[in-house]
Amino acid sequence: MRLFTKTWMMAAAICIAGFAQVNAQNLVQNGDFSVWATDKPESWYVYDATATQVDDACQIVQTSTSKGTLLQHVNGLEAGKQYTFSLDFKVATKGSKDNAAARVWFRWQRYASSTDKEWLDPVGDDLSKMHGPGGDTSYFEDKEGEWQSYSATITAPAKTTSLEYEFRVYNGATVLFKNCTLVEGTSSSIEANVIETPAAYAADGVVYVPANAGERIVVSNVAGQTIAVVTAEEGVTAINNLPANQILLVKAGNKVSKVIF
Repeated sequence: MRLFTKTWMMAAAICIAGFAQVNAQNLVQNGDFSVWATDKPESWYVYDATATQVDDACQIVQTSTSKGTLLQHVNGLEAGKQYTFSLDFKVATKGSKDNAAARVWFRWQRYASSTDKEWLDPVGDDLSKMHGPGGDTSYFEDKEGEWQSYSATITAPAKTTSLEYEFRVYNGATVLFKNCTLVEGTSSSIEANVIETPAAYAADGVVYVPANAGERIVVSNVAGQTIAVVTAEEGVTAINNLPANQILLVKAGNKVSKVIF
């Protein structure tokens, strides 16, 4: 991949309208696993497993006979509101059972203090969206070596203040996770929360990304699969050799742009 910067194109970008910038705030801390402590990503807990930084992902290897766990408590949520969560995952090795390597295990909670808290049940048909793609006992499909995406919109039940955002790995499997998000609103409302502002754009087979020097630029497709990760140069960074004829999501810093390429 060849990168180059043309500072004069910043002025041209300012004149371009119609490129989308999504303002939805990711409530998950360190959801891109870019910041690490000694043996785990910052803001996350790891139980009965080892965590390793692999490129822009967190690799979890189960070490117990039961399950390995990666989790984070997301606070500041409100009862009755809808939240959309999404993540990318890859089964590196599936372990001893087919289609039983990993699943999500998200749980609502009312948390006032360490001694004043309770788990909450999801309401209505949200039960099928809390514990995996097909319900309480469903695991992610094993497609070894292939990145997959999962997302769902769920409604916080009464008394909610927080959510346990958790992944479980079973049967000796090795699974990688990345691009973990939780944003307020449905998928459609997030799409509606788009403003007309200069942002990333495409021209002559190249994607141009206005960004500050040193910012991390992540290019993904609409399925959430990461296509390219680069470090921005000052002005506008040009990215070549991207797959054509599709919609790309380009994240630079905290700005996300939708580009028809």
